[in-house]
Amino acid sequence: MKGAEAILKTLDVWNIKYFFGCPGTTEVPLLDAMVSYERPEFILCTHECVAVSAADGYARVTGRPSVATLHANVGLANGISHLHNAHLANSPIVIINFIKSRRLLGRRGFTVAHDHQEMVKQYTKWDWQVLTHESLVENLERCLRLAFSSPKGPTYLAVPQDILESELGDIEIEGRPKIDLISRPSMKNIKKAAELLAEAKFPLILSGSGVAQEEANALVVELANRLESPVCSENRLNLDYSCYPTEEDHFVGLFHPEAEFVKEADVILAIGCKLFVEFEPPQIPWIKPEKRLIHLNSDTKEIGHIYPAEVGLSGSVKEGIQDLISALDERFKGKGDILLKRSKRVSEFHMDFIKRRRVCFDNQEESQPLKVNALIRELAKVVDERVTIVADAVTSNDPIVQFLPRYHSRSFYASS
Repeated sequence: MKGAEAILKTLDVWNIKYFFGCPGTTEVPLLDAMVSYERPEFILCTHECVAVSAADGYARVTGRPSVATLHANVGLANGISHLHNAHLANSPIVIINFIKSRRLLGRRGFTVAHDHQEMVKQYTKWDWQVLTHESLVENLERCLRLAFSSPKGPTYLAVPQDILESELGDIEIEGRPKIDLISRPSMKNIKKAAELLAEAKFPLILSGSGVAQEEANALVVELANRLESPVCSENRLNLDYSCYPTEEDHFVGLFHPEAEFVKEADVILAIGCKLFVEFEPPQIPWIKPEKRLIHLNSDTKEIGHIYPAEVGLSGSVKEGIQDLISALDERFKGKGDILLKRSKRVSEFHMDFIKRRRVCFDNQEESQPLKVNALIRELAKVVDERVTIVADAVTSNDPIVQFLPRYHSRSFYASS
């Protein structure tokens, strides 16, 4: 078996059905090997940025590892901006970069970079260049495993052309057992968070992309009902996924530091969020020091990154919410009056959100050229549970994320 065949066989064993690319000469051994393999299917793209974006989108929708192949240093350079997107969205994509033969790498050969790995380090969880043909399969499997391990994210593997062409001998490629690498927050910190929420006068839930990635939207709805707490979603710079149903009674809109429901909250429970992806230096803290913050995230690096958390919950979003709901059960016995009063206030905030949407839509006159809000109003009439929106509207994104309905985790995807 040659190196190129070993790559295809490994991807097939890992249940990779498709991979995306825009090949050059270094990929010729792979193209030759594909003649004998039905899976995985190669999706030819018109440009490397398209290949990386396609892999990113496929990974986001399926939740499975996805693969893009890039050609030498020039194809890698073309794909990096979209690798940045995948990095921001925690997409489990594997970049396989087919580079020139090892003998050319130190000779300033055609389409050779001094350091391919250095080009991608800041956008990947792990990067490596295959050094020997014996380590090819091991390195590729490590890329796949780490991309899919929590927190998910891109990985990178450079494969020299001579290793693609080399004979590996009679090797057996068998699927390694898939290890459940999901961790859950410590019960000690879960209890601290539950106590803080039980003592809160008006807790606010900030639901983020990590909720949708773990298909935990329904659990956040259950938690909001348990707490009678308002729920907001990330602002438009962070909103890559549909992380809470907008038509549910506890939804109050997008997070903004000057929003009344943020001002009124004394405890903020941030779930699966980056706090925050900032566009400009903030004029005021987005989370003021007097707010008590609980932050649940599968990526430990995100907790306390800008705003210190009083309680950090590191681990699976889904497992953390389930444990938090269980811990809250005992603490809310006999607090029916408090919850009823809180639910009335939450209802007022939800109706404010509905009113803002209606005012935005009603104020649109039929005019030329067509206004963005008028377009969103017409789209909103046909968006239901069956519709998925993929948005890359950039400066027109505000009304899309503010006012188009989102019903479940597959309702909405946006460029990062």
